[in-house]
Formats: sequence, structure tokens, C-alpha cells
Amino acid sequence: MLLFVSSFFLLAKPPLAKAQSNGLDFNNGTLTISGTYNAYEIYDFISQQGRNNVLHVIFDGDVKVTTLGEWCDIFIDCKNLQTVQTLGTVSFSCDGPDLGGLGLMFWGCTSLSDANLSGFDTSQIRSMKGMFCNCKSLTTVNLSSFNTSNTTDMSTMFQKAGSDLSLNLSNFDTSALKAIYPPGGRPGESGAYNMFNGASIDTLTLGPNFSVPTAPDSFDYDWGLGDGDWKTEYEGLMIKPEPSLAAWQNEHLGAVHTYLSHAPTPGWIWTDAGWKYINEDGSYNANEWSFIDGSWYYFKDNGIIESNCWAWIGDAWYGFWANGAMCTGWVWDSGYSDYFYCGADGRMVKGVWDFIDGEWYGFWADGTMCRGWVWDSSWNSWFFCYASGVMARNTWIDGYWVNASGIWV
Repeated sequence: MLLFVSSFFLLAKPPLAKAQSNGLDFNNGTLTISGTYNAYEIYDFISQQGRNNVLHVIFDGDVKVTTLGEWCDIFIDCKNLQTVQTLGTVSFSCDGPDLGGLGLMFWGCTSLSDANLSGFDTSQIRSMKGMFCNCKSLTTVNLSSFNTSNTTDMSTMFQKAGSDLSLNLSNFDTSALKAIYPPGGRPGESGAYNMFNGASIDTLTLGPNFSVPTAPDSFDYDWGLGDGDWKTEYEGLMIKPEPSLAAWQNEHLGAVHTYLSHAPTPGWIWTDAGWKYINEDGSYNANEWSFIDGSWYYFKDNGIIESNCWAWIGDAWYGFWANGAMCTGWVWDSGYSDYFYCGADGRMVKGVWDFIDGEWYGFWADGTMCRGWVWDSSWNSWFFCYASGVMARNTWIDGYWVNASGIWV
């Protein structure tokens, strides 16, 4: 098994700045892989260059890799490896009657920060055991193409991995994992044993085919997420520790704000803080405008919409109805006991005259509608607005004449 090649052998080979072997190319720290290989061939080629000399890996085009059993520890202990990128489909098969494995593939790659494995075809993979174990610098990993319907072992897959890692496993299907408590067995035999134990995960998103244990103590034994008083919010499709478990989170996941969530059905979702909107890919809108079902909404940095308020956004004030939709047209604000007006773009009209529905209206600097006599320094003139806000024109007001432009003459 590749795992037990001696460290003396790994250190005995002098580092090479550039080397080639068929479709394997090593140039100044970048390993480019193209073609068809047995996992041993790639492993040996890396060892010849010096495992600590590999900084970047590129799977160039369609690549086929044959593994042996559950292990495919090609990059094990490449401590200076920083990035992995796929530019095509990387398919795996097993040299034998059983399905293959990616076990320990990146084990001990402590500098790996960005792993884009979106080209990996894992439909024939039965083991992902320890795949990212001890990848302590990992902040970004793309596993969107992973087909785990045949995977029976994900134990220690992300153990001690991540640095505030955002991990999206919404496509993972854990239905084939070995039983959590096999008859006559022990927790260590579970296919999810310590899957996330000691990981530093900022956000973990799970899909509907990812089976989460309901018994609190099963997290400790089977998923590596510790035990304690777990709170389940079915309406929000979210599972998270109570605040009293802050110490638990620091120890096990490395961030007090960590939470686990099933990727819910796209659409509006109510939380204790307000309404959020979930996109098709499971992401939440934040710090942005979004046009949804015929209305504009603004999502704050926490993903909650502005609602029933005025909000300064960019360089203007915007109003929002109780349902969060952006205000347009006339807005009665009971707090001011006055009218405001928002244009079609939602911006509050203030400090100007505006022609609305065939009439002129004035608005003070705070946006409230003008009434009574109004001095306009830009015109150096007096105007008059009725209680309705409409500017008086071509009429007598309190014995004073205002002309067609509304100016007192």
C-alpha cells in the first residue's frame, strides 16, 4: 500500500526544477497531469521530484486514474502543496473487482488552501477515508461534481482540516455509508466516523441526501461534531449548537459562528432575525439588491432583508414596506405623521420640487412633503403648497397672487 513507503526513500531523491514522464510534467513547483495512469505512477513521479517541492497541481484535460483498493494517496504529505485545479474530467476506476478509493489522497497537505476538484468523477469511488485529513490551511474546496452514491466510507474525511472553511456538501449522498451502529459493531466502524472531527469549518451546507443523526450523542461518536444540547429548527432546516456550547465549537470546529444547515428549498425562509432568501444553489443573498417576484429587496450583510423602515444605501434613502419590498410612490410614515415620495428607482425625493401625476409637489430636506408657504432660495421666491401638498398656481392665497409657475408676485 502506498501509505507505507518509507520517509528515507522520499528524502533520498534530489529535488528537480523540471522533469517529464509521458503526460506528467513538473516545472518549477507546478505538476501538470494529463493522460491515463495507475496511481502508483503519479505517486512515484512526485516522490522523484521531492514531495515538498510540489506547490501546484493541474489536471489538464481528461485524466483517468486507476487506484488499488480504498487508497489513492498520490499527494500524501506534500506539505507545501497550495492549489489543485481540474481543467477537464478526472475519472477514477479500480484495478480489481471492487470499486476504487480516494483514501488519504491529500492527507497531511498542510499548506493546501484551494482545491478545485469540480472535474472529479467519483461515481466509482467507495472510500474517501481521510481524503483531506490534516489539510489545515484549506479555505476553499469545490466538490460540486462528487457523486457519492456508491461511497461507503467517509470516516475522517475532513478531520483536522480547514481554516474557517466554507464547505458545501449539498450534493453529497450518504445513503451507502456503512451503518452508524452495525449489529455487534462499535462506533469506529461507521462510514462517517469522525468525518469532521477537529475541523475548522465556518459554514457547512448539507443537502437532502445527507443523513444527519438525530440523537445528540451520535454526533460525538459518528460525525466528530461533539455532543451536547443540540437545537433543531425544522422550519429553518438548520441544526446548530446552543450558545452555551461556544467552548465546544472552538474545540471542534474552530469558530463560534459555525453552524450546520441542510440546503433548503429555494425561496423565502423566516429566521429569528427576519426574512432571508435562498437561491437555487443554496446560497443566501447578502449586501445586495435582488429583484424577486416583481419587487426589489435589499439584503443586509447578514442576509436579512430591510423591512418596514428607511435605509441609507449607497447615496440615497430608500423605504421598505413591512414585507420588505422596496417602496415606490407615496409613502405615509406614521412616525413622522407625514408623506414621503419615492421615485420609480426607490430613491426618496427630498429638498426639491417634483412633478407627480400632473402636479408639482415640494419636499423638505428630510423628505417630508411641503405644506403652506415655502421659501425657495434657488428661485429667490415664495411658493405655496396646499394641505394635499400640491403647489398653488394661478390663484390668490391669503390675498397674494401666485403665478403659473407658483411664484408669489
